[in-house]
Amino acid sequence: MITSGGPRHKDAASPGPCASAHIRVLVGVCVLAFVSCRPAQEEAVRNPNTSPADIAAGAGFFRARCGLCHGVDGTGGRGPDLTRRVFRHGGSDEALRKTVLAGIPDGGMPPSFLLGEAAWQVVAFIRSINRQGSTEPVSGDAARGEELFRAKGDCVRCHMVDGEGGRFGPDLSDVGALRSSEFLRKSVVEPNADVDMAFWSAEVVLSDGSVLSGIRLHEDSFSIRVIDITGQLHSLWKQEVQDVKVSKNSVMGSYGDAVFPDDELDDLVAYMVSLRKEVERR
Repeated sequence: MITSGGPRHKDAASPGPCASAHIRVLVGVCVLAFVSCRPAQEEAVRNPNTSPADIAAGAGFFRARCGLCHGVDGTGGRGPDLTRRVFRHGGSDEALRKTVLAGIPDGGMPPSFLLGEAAWQVVAFIRSINRQGSTEPVSGDAARGEELFRAKGDCVRCHMVDGEGGRFGPDLSDVGALRSSEFLRKSVVEPNADVDMAFWSAEVVLSDGSVLSGIRLHEDSFSIRVIDITGQLHSLWKQEVQDVKVSKNSVMGSYGDAVFPDDELDDLVAYMVSLRKEVERR
């Protein structure tokens, strides 16, 4: 009979002291091998096309494919300024290449469909303008601009900033990172110059002859959804609708000299340029 205090059989599967030492050595070798391999892996995803000829080729591709939104010199427009070294979707060479190729679907950037080494050459061009480095110079006082934005312009009635405001116009919480100061100024003075399709104005004529004005959020064969200037959402069946008229114009009127003289416009633009998420503020 074996009592509780008697000898216990050693598990045949458990390693002895020598085996444990060998295992520790093997683990250490594997860790060192992994660490030593990391620089080689990182090196493998660096841009292989960085010569002056590659940069020149990349500049050509960039101006043809990207310049419409980012500006031919990369300083921004409808798309963000790429000279500031801030890339919200990853700043490594490989991340930039993936962004160039795949685009940013939820940000309005289409894929480029570039072939072969062309995407790497575009990355090389972007790097070349990064090295110039710049923070966009703007005149005006951002603090005064915020007061104008909230009071005189009553912009919060339609635009949201950091969760506060209306939803009839675009959310401006990150607009300073997404648009150049020149684009922002023009959007205030000439709001019809470049209107995102999601904010085209719409008039819906109902079956009783009344007209609902606002922005069309969604339309299919059976229904339509419209948001009006008060922010109220209207969901309608097509059988309730006589006609739908969509205009490529903005529902926003001009805020030029009649509303904001040049000095106040400078302040307003300075405030909008300052609107960037934390990734930009660090």
